[in-house]
This record gives sequence, C-alpha cells and structure tokens, in this order.
Amino acid sequence: MIDGSIFKNINKTIRIGLIALVLILPISVLAAMSSTNYYIYADSVETGGGLSSGGLYDLEDTLGEGVISQASGATYNINAGYQAMVLGSLSMNINDNSIDLGDLNVSTIISASTTVTVTTDAQTGYTMSIQNAVWTGNPLADVVGGSVDIGQEEYGIAVSGSDAFFGDDRVVTSTQILATKNSPATGSQTVVTFKAAISPSTISGSRSQAVTIGVSANF
Repeated sequence: MIDGSIFKNINKTIRIGLIALVLILPISVLAAMSSTNYYIYADSVETGGGLSSGGLYDLEDTLGEGVISQASGATYNINAGYQAMVLGSLSMNINDNSIDLGDLNVSTIISASTTVTVTTDAQTGYTMSIQNAVWTGNPLADVVGGSVDIGQEEYGIAVSGSDAFFGDDRVVTSTQILATKNSPATGSQTVVTFKAAISPSTISGSRSQAVTIGVSANF
C-alpha cells in the first residue's frame, strides 16, 4: 500500500445528502405573536360561521371574509379569501450530490466541489448549514489552524460566493454555517469545496462521509 512516502490506495468519497425545504416564512404583520416554541404570523376577526363535519372532510367557514380568488401580475401574486395567508417560499438545489476525492497522497491537497443554489422571497433571508456528517471507515483528522496543509492528515470544507459565511477551511461538522443572507435571494450560489490531505502515517483504506446540508429562513 505504500510506495516510498506516497500512499497509493487511500480512497475518500464524499456523499452529500440534500435537504430541500419549502417553508412558511415570517413577514412583518401587526397581529404576529410569538413565544419560545411557536409563531403565529397573522390572525383575523370574523363574525358568524362555524365548523361542519361529514365523511372524510371538515369545512370551516366565516362571515365577512373577502371573496376567495387569486390574482397575479408580473411580480406579485395575491391570494384573497379565508385564511389565504402564505408567508413565502424557500428552495435549495445542489448540482452534484456525490463527490469523489479519489486517491490521496502526501504530496498534494485533493479537493472537489459542488454548487448549492438558494432562492427565497423571505425578507429576512436564509441560512445554509451542515445538518449532519457521518463517517464510514476510518475518519480523517479534522483541519486545524484554518487551512488544510500538504503532508498533514487534515480534512475540511471551504465555501465561496457572495453569501459565503467564512473564507478559510473549517471542520465538517453539524451546525457549521456555510452561507447566509439577510435579504431575499434569487439563485444565490455558494460553491462548497471539500479538501483532504494525508501524512506518511495515515492509515490506508477506503472511507466515505455522508453530509446533509439544509437551508432555513432567518427568523
């Protein structure tokens, strides 16, 4: 397995699992109420009406609400009528969810990247972070000092783009924030790069890591 100081057969494959969320997002509403665990973003005052039940469905109605309808234009949609209150949307797309770092050796740093695209109309913006990271096989040592270095056993993550949260190499661990923005985003792209290096004492073999990335609104 060892040729001089070069490791020939240390295979490192990163698999990234995607969590794509479409969320109800808070906006500024005078009637909004919140506590530690709950957020009620809007309410209404009605007169009359009630709840009717039968078979598989329940029907709740009111008196005094506007006509239920939808109107759309070039930029906005209006959902009118009883409880037609939608706060916003949030989506995430990852262009490559299986990354292979291939054979590692002591003379180079091996890296591979994927691009994550986020779109949201939330006025508060979004935060993208690692939700979970699980190794299969012997894990590589975490990066130290802010950079993956040649000849050292180190493994980390870097991000780039206008919304990138940091500019150095960080540990791949749950709760690590990758990107954030405090305003609406349309196709905001963040390049996520995984980096690995080994030392002469690194144990040879195949290892992989499943990384889950999620995105949420900034409440």
